[in-house]
Amino acid sequence: ISVGQIFTPVKWKFNVKPLENNEFEISAAATIEDGWHVYALSVSDKPDAIGPIPTTLNINKGSDFEVVGKTKEGKFITHFDPNFEMDLNYFEKSAVFKQKIKATSNKPFNISGVVEYMACNDERCIFPDPELFELTIAAQGAEAAETGTTNESTQAPQAGENHVQWTYAIAKTKIGRAHV
Repeated sequence: ISVGQIFTPVKWKFNVKPLENNEFEISAAATIEDGWHVYALSVSDKPDAIGPIPTTLNINKGSDFEVVGKTKEGKFITHFDPNFEMDLNYFEKSAVFKQKIKATSNKPFNISGVVEYMACNDERCIFPDPELFELTIAAQGAEAAETGTTNESTQAPQAGENHVQWTYAIAKTKIGRAHV
């Protein structure tokens, strides 16, 4: 019997930070294992380049907010890749992608979205399942960062192996026990 190895070289955390003027910043932060990298929003400075899949952070439309501007990213590395025969933009160790939104109401609301990406090392590339997230935005004037707005991904990305996606909920019973 052979057992397939599950690769999880990238872990994601999502959170929201309150800004001024009813604006909030949604962030997707990746922790990347040594030897692996995740591509930037634009994999190359050449507009017609064909190569790896860029990272995307997409916010699902909602009636309680509007997206402000384009997704921003931290400082990436640009390095020549002989496999693609071009300079590529990517992140090692960590990456942060941010998107501003503006609330259109003063009531709390949920916001959801997805990060899609490709991760590679010197031997292979993997195409993980999209990272879905949902965050709660507190009412105007409240501290959104203190309302449980961090969501950590536990999804295990694989390349070609069977996948299992686990979801869980914790419920408190009448006698004070918790069921998972």
